[in-house]
Amino acid sequence: MNDNFSTKFASDKPFEEGTLLLDESELEVKKDTVARRKFSNMTKTVVLIRPNPDDWTEVDRIRVGTPNSLMAISSVLREANIPVEILDFSVLSQEEEVEAIKDLTSREDILLVGFTLMSVQVKHCLQIAKKIKDSNPNTKIIIGGIHAVLYPEETCKHELIDYVCYADGEEMMIDLTEFLYNKKEGYPTHIPALLYKKDGEIQKNPVGELPIIDSLPYSPFDLLDIDRYIHRSWHPTDPSHATRYFDILTGKGCPFRCTFCINALEDFYDREYRGMSAERILDEIEFLMGKYDARHFKFVDELFFVNRKRLHSFLDGVEERQLKFTWTANIRADYFTRNYVDSKMLKRIKKSGCVFLTMGTESGSQRMLDFMKKDLKIESIIAAATALDEIGITGGFSFMYGLPSETNEDIKATFKLIDKIYKIHPDTYIFGPQIFRPYPGNSLYDLCVEQGFPEKRELEDWNTSHQRVWGFSKSEDYKWVDNPKDLPYLGFYGKLAYFGVNKGSGPLMSKIQKSLSIIAKWRFKNDIFTFPIEYFLFTKIMPYIQLLKWTSLSCQSGGKTKYHPDSVKYSSETM
Repeated sequence: MNDNFSTKFASDKPFEEGTLLLDESELEVKKDTVARRKFSNMTKTVVLIRPNPDDWTEVDRIRVGTPNSLMAISSVLREANIPVEILDFSVLSQEEEVEAIKDLTSREDILLVGFTLMSVQVKHCLQIAKKIKDSNPNTKIIIGGIHAVLYPEETCKHELIDYVCYADGEEMMIDLTEFLYNKKEGYPTHIPALLYKKDGEIQKNPVGELPIIDSLPYSPFDLLDIDRYIHRSWHPTDPSHATRYFDILTGKGCPFRCTFCINALEDFYDREYRGMSAERILDEIEFLMGKYDARHFKFVDELFFVNRKRLHSFLDGVEERQLKFTWTANIRADYFTRNYVDSKMLKRIKKSGCVFLTMGTESGSQRMLDFMKKDLKIESIIAAATALDEIGITGGFSFMYGLPSETNEDIKATFKLIDKIYKIHPDTYIFGPQIFRPYPGNSLYDLCVEQGFPEKRELEDWNTSHQRVWGFSKSEDYKWVDNPKDLPYLGFYGKLAYFGVNKGSGPLMSKIQKSLSIIAKWRFKNDIFTFPIEYFLFTKIMPYIQLLKWTSLSCQSGGKTKYHPDSVKYSSETM
């Protein structure tokens, strides 16, 4: 790859707007260049689990995407003839969860249980892990995912945890399964990216060589009860765009240096962009269209457009193969330039089936964008909205507020920019603006800790309740904000004043929001949030409206609601 994007790219040196990764030489590697060993007659099973966030709702259950990291690991285990199952609690009701855990803890054929873990899932993960260990202490438990990357040693210390993977887990899981199944003596010192306990001390193996993305088998959607995931709308507020919707991970990593993001960590293992070749992406799309009648694809990469050459090859391939599908992806706002995604390129992108492009724009204050090291100009955000409106592609822009050093004027500049975006491009969805959550692993979190934010270290520290508004924090933890308890109100009234609390919530709610916009503008302009009755009214009503809307979609599209152990597991009979 281009040397400018080596593991040292996230420095204090700013990028020019529109920076791209142009060298695709490493993306030309073919799938058959990796020959994985295969096992025969293995009688034990690996179970991979996605636990729930603590604040999971029925709407989340209906709209959740597939567990892509677990599917990637499952694909290589299955290719090695290792029996593997995926148990995804994010799609199960409470009654189904009880039945699933009962089935999980009553079996004697499980060798290893792996959890993918975000910090918001720690509480549920530990609840499940304890039940597993109580029923069968010999079953080994390994933790992976972003929390394990941030806190590998602290996670491995926990009494319920045997192993931690702090990097890509595909090849590592084959090695660990073999080690455990063959009951090898000693410790797994040879397995890359693995932590384990030895005489009460945590041992950490080096990462080793990361897998080539093209070498991974196709995502094994047959390991899932597929109807629970694919009947979704690509449009975030309009259920009428429901279709057969599939997530595809075509690359890992991000070459930028945003201070709130884990990708900017100095010692993060995955600071290069590693992507599939365009040919491999198109092969998998054709496979899914043929096997599952897939009609829409979401490329869940951090930044699908980071490679110009791959994008051209992808668009060429769609035309040459005469493929008809729709797709969504992430893009940077500053890619809408004459040198890259200009009007001619946008026409090709739309013709290929693109219907929705999302981007992280974060703030309407140039000072705050510079503070976050976004390497982005306000003018580029406006240009992106203009370009998407002219071509007719739905736009998605994410924003946050409540950061260290941010003033009320900075926050109000964000809402004014959002209002301007909506006026330029009405078919826009705004993610947030949400209150900044200081999750660990970046320099901005370190700054928050310096200013008095309480730091969590041990795994048990995260075994607490989590709230949508504040995450694991409380208003008083935001020491850098003058009136932190007003932050939720500031965001609410800013939305209500300028563009509405929830787009697509129906004509009645739209009329109510419009009628309240005058008082909202007065509150927002004057920072008066005493007796916020409008806020409490909406926070009580909106969950029911959302549930009614998305449940209706689920029923119309035939989404399943009943759990059966065989419906969420991969059986060796289908190998």
